Amino acid sequence: MRFKHPFNLFLIEIDFFKLINDEHTYKVGDNCLVHIASLLTQCRDFSTGMVAPYGGEEFCILLPELTSSDVFEMALNDVKY
Repeated sequence: MRFKHPFNLFLIEIDFFKLINDEHTYKVGDNCLVHIASLLTQCRDFSTGMVAPYGGEEFCILLPELTSSDVFEMALNDVKY
């Protein structure tokens, strides 16, 4: 840690997203992505971070000030699938 502050990167991929686009059009898929991004930005665990799109069906969440164990705990307990 160069600056003595923890920093983590959390990647989320939406499973079966291609199926949504194929069966319900890209407009519906785009609306789903906007809704998912909104939900992620409202999540209490990500409130100190930044949510950004990363590829077609993935989100990158930058989490400053959280340790790796904090992020691992979030992944196990708070992110529902």
